[in-house]
Amino acid sequence: MSPRPVPVGRVRWVATALAVAGLMLGSSPASAETVSLDFTNTTGTAPVGVTYTIGGSTTSTSITPGPYYWQQTGSPMNSNFGSTVATFCVELNQGFPAGSGSGVFTVNSLASVKGAATTDAIQKLFANNYSTAWANTTFTGSSASTAFQLALWELVYDGPGGALGTGNFTYTGSLSSGVGLAAKNMLTALGSTSSSAFGSMFPNAQISWLSSGSFQDQITFTPKAPQPPGVPAPPSLVLAGLALGTGLFGRAFRRRKEVADAVK
Repeated sequence: MSPRPVPVGRVRWVATALAVAGLMLGSSPASAETVSLDFTNTTGTAPVGVTYTIGGSTTSTSITPGPYYWQQTGSPMNSNFGSTVATFCVELNQGFPAGSGSGVFTVNSLASVKGAATTDAIQKLFANNYSTAWANTTFTGSSASTAFQLALWELVYDGPGGALGTGNFTYTGSLSSGVGLAAKNMLTALGSTSSSAFGSMFPNAQISWLSSGSFQDQITFTPKAPQPPGVPAPPSLVLAGLALGTGLFGRAFRRRKEVADAVK
């Protein structure tokens, strides 16, 4: 007499229950976090002359440095950002949303876009030089904020260890005086800055990369780490799923054992 197999339906119930429990524990947000921003104004700082190379094509241009100011739009608003958002440019070959229309940006971690080494350098740049006063729409610009923007462009386009006078990004002004020298000094200082400096200086903050296929990408200093847009399953629901899967599996196991014992 051969043992009777466990009914296929029962096995399927076990597999389904375990799969549901796994989905509860391992589920991720269905869509990326976004923020809708309407560009409002710059600080009025004089444009700077720069040259950048993308895909083998070199362009020389004159551009107004950040910070830039935006008004958050859309409903519901992204609670991880304030109603007014201050940013710095990280993409020179695109412009701002035209007119008063808002641009929808995807919110990315800095490391997911630029990698560990460049992220570390940018965080050091912020730790050494960023002023929270720059986030105020009454800020009218300064040589420090202009130098900061130049140094940021250098890190974005050439990575740590690059020079403002060569590479994919260059500043066409003087590097021996004014904002050129200040930006150069900011970059040099990164070599003696601890990787923990940003966390020590801004323990409840992070730097986010706002990306768009249509508009100029931006970097923004957020006062607290953005929360994921998805809502996790309640712990009680997860536990219930696990209990269901475990219980059904146990029943199937006991049934197989009873059948096996019966034929001994």
